[in-house]
Amino acid sequence: MRQVALCLALCAMSAADSDQAMTTSSVQSESCTDKMLMDADTEVMWESSTGTSCYDHESLSFCTEEGEPGVGWDVTFGSFAEWKNGGLDATQACCACGGGVRTEAYHVVVKDEDS
Repeated sequence: MRQVALCLALCAMSAADSDQAMTTSSVQSESCTDKMLMDADTEVMWESSTGTSCYDHESLSFCTEEGEPGVGWDVTFGSFAEWKNGGLDATQACCACGGGVRTEAYHVVVKDEDS
């Protein structure tokens, strides 16, 4: 966040030095990548112990982004923890289930007010 503030300040100074009126703002976005597992020497997408992928969990509504069972999850399946693979269950490995690897990005937008 400090880098964004610094860039906003520098962009504002640059705008002040020019004859053009400019505005700056920052936009925060988040991305998520499903976790990978090592299979021998190769990284593979996580799957449950029965081969159900993160894509399956999402498309079949097995889970919510809050890590809770979704409308497609049958109580007879038990808990997500029962289907762990590589020490991870869907709530840890899959973005759709509240897990995965999340990264934040900040983008600075500089706009010429005359356009």
